[in-house]
Amino acid sequence: MADNSTHLQEAAECLRHAPQQDSVAASSAMAQMALAHATLVVATELTALRQSVDALREAVTDRDGFASADHLRNINEWVERIAKS
Repeated sequence: MADNSTHLQEAAECLRHAPQQDSVAASSAMAQMALAHATLVVATELTALRQSVDALREAVTDRDGFASADHLRNINEWVERIAKS
């Protein structure tokens, strides 16, 4: 599979040639090919973003499934209860 820069180049090439086609249908087909290449780039980037978010979620979650924010919230509640006693 081609990398993102190749897909972007292909999309640009399709858009450049679309107006030069002999028919509206051929121009439309070229524009659709450009859209397909651009969509592949976006999908690839979203996959990478999803993997990063999953890695971050895993990094901040302990073995019991609690995140750092959960622990901080619990500590805050405990401190409030101690302060009120």
